[in-house]
Amino acid sequence: MSKILTAVLSGAPPVLKGYTYFTSAFQLMVKQRNALIKDDWKTLDKLANQGLGNAYGVYREMCRSVGVLQAQSDEANEALISFLKSHAKDKETRQEFYAKLKEQLLKTRPDLNEDWLKALDALAEGKVGDNVILEGLKKRQAETPDKNESAIEATVALALRSLMALTYAGFHNHYKQISKYPFIAHKDELMDVIQAEVDVFENQIESSLKKLHSNITQGLALQGSCENLTGMLEQLLPSFGRTQATIRLYAITLKDGGMETASEKAGKIAAKAGDLTRMAFTAYAAAYYLSLQSRIPQADPKIKKVLNPEADLKYNAKFPNGKNFQISKIDKAKDGDYVEVGGFVSSVTSRRESNAKLISQVTLQDPSDKAMVDAAGVYVHMRHVGLQEGAYCVLHGTWQSQSNINKNKPAVEIDKLSINELSKSSWKTQFLDLADKFYERWPGGLHITYGLSPHVSGGKEGKSDILGAGELIFKPFTR
Repeated sequence: MSKILTAVLSGAPPVLKGYTYFTSAFQLMVKQRNALIKDDWKTLDKLANQGLGNAYGVYREMCRSVGVLQAQSDEANEALISFLKSHAKDKETRQEFYAKLKEQLLKTRPDLNEDWLKALDALAEGKVGDNVILEGLKKRQAETPDKNESAIEATVALALRSLMALTYAGFHNHYKQISKYPFIAHKDELMDVIQAEVDVFENQIESSLKKLHSNITQGLALQGSCENLTGMLEQLLPSFGRTQATIRLYAITLKDGGMETASEKAGKIAAKAGDLTRMAFTAYAAAYYLSLQSRIPQADPKIKKVLNPEADLKYNAKFPNGKNFQISKIDKAKDGDYVEVGGFVSSVTSRRESNAKLISQVTLQDPSDKAMVDAAGVYVHMRHVGLQEGAYCVLHGTWQSQSNINKNKPAVEIDKLSINELSKSSWKTQFLDLADKFYERWPGGLHITYGLSPHVSGGKEGKSDILGAGELIFKPFTR
């Protein structure tokens, strides 16, 4: 033989137990959620580490098996197509060959499809174009797509939820340990230190994303780049959660201690850190998903766009940016102006209107002059995505002196980002959008950033408003 088939040379991997992985992953995620509801952080931490380990084990198995059977089948089918075509080209033997082949097939399959019989007759006449047999061999699937999809989605969801749990546990445990630390004694001396910590994290994640983008555009080391990104985030995020506990307490202590200007600066750093955390969660899920989806023939269409970006597509592009207003001067804006405001969250409420539209209202306060402004967003329950009183929040939207989603009172109507449109000019946005089955980079699509907050579920009663890790309770595992 001039060509040894891979299946003969190296054999086939064991059949992937997709539905089993799906079930076991969801059972473990339910256990994690139940531990959080019971405020059992020790158990949550243990289950989160277990989840990361289980997800990685299944991930490695899928790397060894997903796509291998299909590749071997494609190779065998290609060889069979060539074999059938070569006999169709031989004028002296093709009639006899296909007559015998037809006879044998009818013995084993008396109910053979009429189209197949016509296709065999066509090959006997040397006609190979538009042949259902040859075309069928080209499209034949050796693997069950839904089994692969189930295993992939469950694995990515488990890995992400586990990393989120470790990050929130890191925040919670450190917050508890240092809650009585006298940060006010440092005044504004820690500002450069916390800013540097956030900058380092941002640079690390951006460098990894740019490296992944570069490797994709050059056709290099996709799996290795994805694994470098996920491994780095598994290492950094729990620690970054602890860092944010320090930043939040520092900002609040400065505000309560009368250092309003310094507290606002620390608050903005906290909001940026929270936004970077959301981006990191999203990038983690996207990298996991990209690495596995790229191995299967029936990949998510979004995967193909990320792996084959248009030549003129930039790595990143600017998002809409409103004109910055101090809260005390927001009434100087004109109706319809696109604005940016920031402040400490004074209150968070949600309601449903008669048409069942969910509306969240957030009241921000400027620590310097105690001025307040309302902001409203649709189709997202802000407490359930971790926003709560005491967090510093920055949002972009349209100023309305009589907002119809704020009972005709003045409000900033928070902008709802069009990710589909924004991704057309940014590879980074396209990549992050791969995670939309598992996590919302921008909660409800709203153009808002805010810092991490404490979490107390309140046990079985579940009436707590302190829900900094609320996404682990209220958000579905996959969509």
